[in-house]
Amino acid sequence: SGLTAPTTSVVEVAASGTFGCAILLSDGSITCWGTELPTVSNAMKPFRSLSASHGRICAIGSTGVVQCWGGTNAARENDVPASLGEVASVIAGLQVTCAMKSDGVVLCWGLGLAGRVWRFGGPRRFRLFDSRHSRLACGVDRDADEIVCEHHPSSLLRWGAGLNPLAVSRTVTKLTSSTPHGCALLSDNSATCWSTNDAYGVCYIPTSLTNITDIASAFEHACALVPNGTVTCWGRSTRTALPDPSRRFRRLIGGGAFHICGEYADEAEEGRFVCWGDERGQQLPSAVVGNVVEELVPGHGLLCARSDTNSTACWPRRIPRPSGAGARRKAGSGTPSRSSTGVPARG
Repeated sequence: SGLTAPTTSVVEVAASGTFGCAILLSDGSITCWGTELPTVSNAMKPFRSLSASHGRICAIGSTGVVQCWGGTNAARENDVPASLGEVASVIAGLQVTCAMKSDGVVLCWGLGLAGRVWRFGGPRRFRLFDSRHSRLACGVDRDADEIVCEHHPSSLLRWGAGLNPLAVSRTVTKLTSSTPHGCALLSDNSATCWSTNDAYGVCYIPTSLTNITDIASAFEHACALVPNGTVTCWGRSTRTALPDPSRRFRRLIGGGAFHICGEYADEAEEGRFVCWGDERGQQLPSAVVGNVVEELVPGHGLLCARSDTNSTACWPRRIPRPSGAGARRKAGSGTPSRSSTGVPARG
């Protein structure tokens, strides 16, 4: 069964370790459910975007200003810099929060920064950025189309120490990152993956994968989709087994700390999802969600979904595999390569 979620309509949902949050359709306020809930102030409603990770939630208010709540705040992750101003998007990541401004500037604050603001990528401006579940923050330079990654601060890695930028001759169409690696899908349907500690060979893109149509990554593994609907996963073997390898898929959703989810391609099961990656396959019970899932959000410890009726439901990461077929959503969307130096390698 799902965690108790609001019965009123919502417009966006976010998933963290032990709780889910949503923006209500009625007045743009935020409501949360689960355990270890953050104390959220709705003074800046209506909110227009939210992001959750590792016990913390951040949201963009009506004026474009960010607010964050939850966690211990020992690393000052919630102390939104007064100089931040209006932003276009926000990502609550692993002990660090980053926000992208409308001009492509990415600013971060949190662990290891002692209250300071770090401008990710120095003078660069970005069109894609991800740091949700990764110890790496990665972005695609909007002018040079280079992939740039920098470490989150920790006891072992200083903030700003990162991978050498990879100049990509083809446009990056999708960027996905996890721990300790990231992957990108390119406009010519090739892919590239990179890592700072590739113990499970995630940077080795299988030779069978050509003409890739989608890619996703999660903790210690990655998966790719090809035109005939088959999915191939690589990395840590206990996380790469599909619940049913014979099934065909329409698209992939990654970014959960442990899960990658696939939408079934069969028209009779249009929009049905199944998720895998946490040692045992996991399916979402569709009866809880409704007929069509419009938004599926893998979190650090939860999977949350928003239905076509704007209802929502969440499931904890470690649950027995149910007999149901999954949750529903209307459809929207060479040579092994590895770098021993940490520079992203072309796939």
